Amino acid sequence: IVPRVTLAEDLTLLTQVASEGKSSSRIRQLRWVAGELEQAIVELDWPATTIQDLFEESCVHQYLAAAEQGLFRRRSPTRTTTSSDASIRVRRSSLAALVLASGGRPDVVTSSTIVITPRQGLSQRSVKLALERWRAQACAPDALSVTVRAAAIAYLVHELSVRTGELVAM
Repeated sequence: IVPRVTLAEDLTLLTQVASEGKSSSRIRQLRWVAGELEQAIVELDWPATTIQDLFEESCVHQYLAAAEQGLFRRRSPTRTTTSSDASIRVRRSSLAALVLASGGRPDVVTSSTIVITPRQGLSQRSVKLALERWRAQACAPDALSVTVRAAAIAYLVHELSVRTGELVAM
């Protein structure tokens, strides 16, 4: 007799598959989302019995809405009970990675109707000045390798919009 694998065990295995080749910070994020999905199964009383059920559009949208309202928050709420835009972005990208690892369509995550407010970034002038300063320092004849590396990281973070920790882990 083969013991029945639970949905929680399936999520753990899926998280391991999605974690292959990822940075330690991305792995923590994948585990965080998998943990929230486990909570959602119980707290939202989902009829899901397989990973495919879990990643149906209606379940994904219900999970995102509940998570973004802070329903699965483990720490005591600070000033707000809703998730920050950064948390929403990380949650969605991690969820899309889990969906993709399961063989599903990651567009089910991006089709959610929940609106993310645009990031309030630095002015283009400030960014241009900072990048120009990094370039000048890195191109100097006596530039240290650490300065060149830091300049390269700054440019890649700006141009590719990747997280610094993930870039450094490459």
